[in-house]
Order: sequence, then C-alpha cells, then structure tokens
Amino acid sequence: MQLKGKLKYLGPTFADPCAIISKKPIRTMEDFKGLKIHAEGGHIARWVKNLGALPVNVSPEEIYTALATGVLDAVAWGGADTYLAMGFYEVAKYYHRPHIANPNMGMVFMNLKLWNSLPDDLKMILETSIFNRSIHEGLYFWNAEAPALAEMKTKGLEVVEWSQGVLDGIYAASYKDWDVIAKKSKYASEMIRILREQNKSLGYIE
Repeated sequence: MQLKGKLKYLGPTFADPCAIISKKPIRTMEDFKGLKIHAEGGHIARWVKNLGALPVNVSPEEIYTALATGVLDAVAWGGADTYLAMGFYEVAKYYHRPHIANPNMGMVFMNLKLWNSLPDDLKMILETSIFNRSIHEGLYFWNAEAPALAEMKTKGLEVVEWSQGVLDGIYAASYKDWDVIAKKSKYASEMIRILREQNKSLGYIE
C-alpha cells in the first residue's frame, strides 16, 4: 500500500484493548457529563467531548497521581493488563466493558524512496517481521486481559457491563466525529466511506 506516493505501508501494530477505568461507575450516558477523562488528543479527545465529558491530557507517568488527586475522574488508555501494572485499580475501582477499542492499533510506514532502494530480501524481512510482531503483540495482550482483570477484581475492582443504550450513545459520539475527519483530505474521506460501509454491513449503523 502506498500513501500519496511518498510512503510505503508495512503493516499494523497492536496494543492492548482500550477500556475506561473510573473512580465512579458510568452506568448511563448522563454519568459521562462533566467527567474529566484522560485523552491524548485528536479523535479520542473529540469523542470525549461528544460524550459530554472533559478531555484532559497528562503524561502516562502522571495518570495515577492525577486520578488520586482528582485531576482525572477516568482513563481511556489501555486494558486490564496495563491498568494492573500501573496500579490504577487502587484509585479507580470501576472497569467498563465492552472495550472502546479492540484492540488499540497503529500502522508502520516507511519512506517510499528508501523502501524502493532496499533489496528484495530486506523488504521481505521487514514486512515479515512487522507482521509477526503484530500477531505476537496482539496475542500477548488478549491473553493477559482476563487474568489481569480477575486479579484486580480480587482487589476490589468492579466490572460495569454497559447496556445497549449506553453503547448506542458511545457509538453516536464517535460517528459524530467521522464527518470532522472526512473533511481533512480526500484520503480521510475515503477512509470514512469505507468505515461507514463496513459498519452498515455489520448492522452497526443504518
């Protein structure tokens, strides 16, 4: 895959699923109103605003203290394995499901001119390595999710299962931002078109 004739797409990267962990339970859409939720900017920050909450960006090493001191009410940053490792469950006792992203993912690109300069064997090594890394990374986080969540539950964490009404509201907040993204470029517009068609085929939107 090539983007704008300047980049070569090499493959995806996967991280843990993204769930919201909070100091108070979020059981209705009204519960989002005014919540200070950690968000790193871009789509996730606009999505938080569309929920009626307040996006707050702090560095990862400051999240625990921000939760403990009230700078943050909730975090949408990782999954159970991450939240266990960073101790967030000590100051935020509610873990919400389903996840808002399954999984978090990124993409690896390379300068197309540099890519074209490589011999075929190195190209194959790069693409194969990135593909294998994405598979192992994804499997690691998914295999770690259930035991990490179980351990946090023994330490007082409560799992909140969202109703369909809440999920519909969460989806609507995200879809609202799609129009913003689509206006950024013809490539963004095409991406959103594909996303809409995919979601329609799955029955998520009409």
